[in-house]
Amino acid sequence: MAVDFKEESLMHQVAVVIDDDALIMLERDGNRDRVRKILYDRVQSVLIWRKFPWLRAIIIGVFLLLLTLSFMPLAINSRNLAAKIPFVLCLITLLVVELRYLYYKRTYLQIFRAGESKLFKLIISPGKVKSIVNRLVENINKTQTSLISKT
Repeated sequence: MAVDFKEESLMHQVAVVIDDDALIMLERDGNRDRVRKILYDRVQSVLIWRKFPWLRAIIIGVFLLLLTLSFMPLAINSRNLAAKIPFVLCLITLLVVELRYLYYKRTYLQIFRAGESKLFKLIISPGKVKSIVNRLVENINKTQTSLISKT
């Protein structure tokens, strides 16, 4: 079984595997590991939304912009190409980081089951979000249909 997606915070990691009959969460804290399952039998709904991390993008953007601007006088006043390289590298880094935030927005995946909800906060590509959601919804529908047909 390969890990489908991960959720990481400062002291807590969760690796999630989408199985045929349950969502398996492998939680790792500082000193213990735990395996949990969310069975698909009583899943009521799955909610997905994406949000741009404004504060993080602004803070990192301002920091990289200040770093880039600190190299600007050196790059403008010098005729030497080697003096312009730090400015160009900082400018390219700034653009790449900000475009990454635009493309990989923070994705929230919330699963409601038996009156409780589990929220996952992810930063993954839109294509992977679509494949994860399709597999998850397909497995939930398959499990719930088989349970209905048994009764």
